[in-house]
Amino acid sequence: MSSSNNNYGLYGDSYGSTNQQPQHQNTETTHSYLSSQRKFAKPLDAGKTELRIDESSFRREDHDLESHYRGDIGKRKSAVKTTLVNLVKAVVIMVLFAFFVGVVILIVQLVELFHASQIADYNIHIKLSAECEAAAMDINNRVTGMDPNQQINFNITHQPHVTLYLTRFISEFRDTIVNDLNNTLISQFNALNLGNCSVSTTTYFNVSGSYAMWDVQNSPCLQGLSNAIVNATARYVDPRSKSTIPSWVNNLPPQLRQVKILMIQQYGSPNVFSQFQPHVTIAHDDVTPTQLDSAVRAIGNPVPCTYKLRYVSIGLTGDYGTVLRGKDVAIFDLEQL
Repeated sequence: MSSSNNNYGLYGDSYGSTNQQPQHQNTETTHSYLSSQRKFAKPLDAGKTELRIDESSFRREDHDLESHYRGDIGKRKSAVKTTLVNLVKAVVIMVLFAFFVGVVILIVQLVELFHASQIADYNIHIKLSAECEAAAMDINNRVTGMDPNQQINFNITHQPHVTLYLTRFISEFRDTIVNDLNNTLISQFNALNLGNCSVSTTTYFNVSGSYAMWDVQNSPCLQGLSNAIVNATARYVDPRSKSTIPSWVNNLPPQLRQVKILMIQQYGSPNVFSQFQPHVTIAHDDVTPTQLDSAVRAIGNPVPCTYKLRYVSIGLTGDYGTVLRGKDVAIFDLEQL
């Protein structure tokens, strides 16, 4: 009993109560409680630290998304801007190119117009007698009746004739050409016996390519007259005529082609001097030339026509080397020289 009391008294002396646990038990309990508190309690700043980390992360993500979005929008705007700039540049280049082309075309047209105003296609020729002209017109009409593509019209547009010199002249020399031709006819009238020069058509036609011709017999007076006219007026020929080769010349046999080209280079015409072949062109068809040939053959041989040379004329040249009816620049009556 005393032993128990002493123990009890010992505890009582320490805690002031006989109901308190022994000291070593309280110490253990306290230690367990504190350990429990340390185990489960969060640090005072734990929540703040976690929240701060999350907000920063979100902010960075938001910032990255916003930056990416803005960058994407910027790229799109930049791409659109670049496309618009390129489109504007392309339009400007096209406009400038079109303007440049237009200016070039205008300049070319003005040059051609100026050149056209500076040149004149003259056909210095012999006029037919009334009888021979009527015969040529009849042949022309008959060919046209069998060949609808025949392109020469003696009834309205064109004048049948015998060419002496056909080329392109510089128009400013028109009066000089007229004057020189008149002087040539006067000076050669007796030398060539022009007062007794006859013009005689043949009894056959000559179809060459797209042309149908009624040949005229060459004679010293006709050859001499053509030569004299070429010598007197060739100095007034447009230089470009001496470098322009007609397509039909290129289709000739080599030797003949070379001679024709030489005549063109010197006189602006392939049919002068040794190449002078007097004729009356009666028809032309470059659409169906075989039909032209058939039509001429169907007509048969023509009745020859002969008359005394009287009129030499400078006429304006039409298509296919024709002379335009009623467009004479000058007419010379040999009986009045």
